[in-house]
Amino acid sequence: MRAVDAQQKSSVIGSNIGAGPDVCAEILAGERGFEILDFMMSGSPPANENELNDRRKREAFFLVDRTLYFDKEIMEAARKGIKQFVILAAGLDARAWRLPLDNSHTIYEVDCESGLKYKSEKISGLKVDLKCNRVTVAADLSQALWTSLLIKAGFSVDEPAFFLAEGLLMYLPRNAVPKLMQGIVSVSAPGSIHCGDLLINTGIKHNPLQKKLAKLGTKWTYDATNMDEFENVMRSAGFKESNIEMGSQMGAVERDEAEKRQNNGKLSYAGDPKLKHKAHVLIGAIRSWRTWPGPAQDWILQHLVKGAEGVKELLTTIAEDRQNTWGMQTFSKAEQDEVVRLLLEVIDNGGLTQELLSQKSYLAEARGNVGFFTKMCQIYSMMKQMRELKKNGKSGYFVYKCNV
Repeated sequence: MRAVDAQQKSSVIGSNIGAGPDVCAEILAGERGFEILDFMMSGSPPANENELNDRRKREAFFLVDRTLYFDKEIMEAARKGIKQFVILAAGLDARAWRLPLDNSHTIYEVDCESGLKYKSEKISGLKVDLKCNRVTVAADLSQALWTSLLIKAGFSVDEPAFFLAEGLLMYLPRNAVPKLMQGIVSVSAPGSIHCGDLLINTGIKHNPLQKKLAKLGTKWTYDATNMDEFENVMRSAGFKESNIEMGSQMGAVERDEAEKRQNNGKLSYAGDPKLKHKAHVLIGAIRSWRTWPGPAQDWILQHLVKGAEGVKELLTTIAEDRQNTWGMQTFSKAEQDEVVRLLLEVIDNGGLTQELLSQKSYLAEARGNVGFFTKMCQIYSMMKQMRELKKNGKSGYFVYKCNV
């Protein structure tokens, strides 16, 4: 997905940290990476290359925002004097090449041996010099031994460090998450920082996206029951403080800053910035509809069969935000209506309506193939989510930052 961003005339990744796009991503991902991206997309096959590119760009929207967020956190840590950066389950991450660090900084990439081997084969094709020191550590993060291997690779427990767990926790066994956090704290000097992301109360067991993940040989396994549960994990591990926020808020400010740089300091929308930022939050949530519970997908389909008017009804209901999931309850009706107008007419040049309608056939087929018993299980799972949401007020994808 970072490769898709790099292919755009106005790429976003790197724009918020004084760096260029992720030009390494396409080589590291290879053809297989694009095959997986296309497999994860839904809807009828794209009619041409332009439509394929547009759909890939929309599919990458979330990951681009996530990259902007964590890039910013890493560079802020570097400005505070942190020299050690540990990327857990590094995969095909190219930060060692693209972040504006120098040879006083070291990035430790911790991953399984097979993943590091695959990456080393791809690295030979890169035509970009390393910006900092890069050290690989072959380790199983579900086992406590990874900290010893990190130290053996040259990591200093006497110096503060930045630990990143991006797109990792949801793939770990539930009992491995507290152990991972304890491991991070055990090798963290005072002043160290840990950032990551997770799912909270999303009902992953019956999530329709699990079928696609299973075909890729993986699945989501960790979904915190509520915010308190995860905060207790962090406190028990020894973190002094933690900040957890909705992941859908990522990237709004950064995208505005990128637009200003590209348009001589001007934004295309002259209205209240908070409304555009809220529209950004909602479009991120809407584009993650495949992670929504099955009954919620049935609800989306009921609107899509009505055409463009149904899309407007759908967005209006989401903007009303009766559970206050996205903080829309503090907005007046006029402000909610303006957010809907932004979604329909401004964001992505008004392409959201057609984007959603293009999913109608896919949704109808996918939900039509779900058996009665499975639907009942999904309804029960969603009811549990709603009860937990009413009690604790949090559900969805979150990013977090903790200090040692």
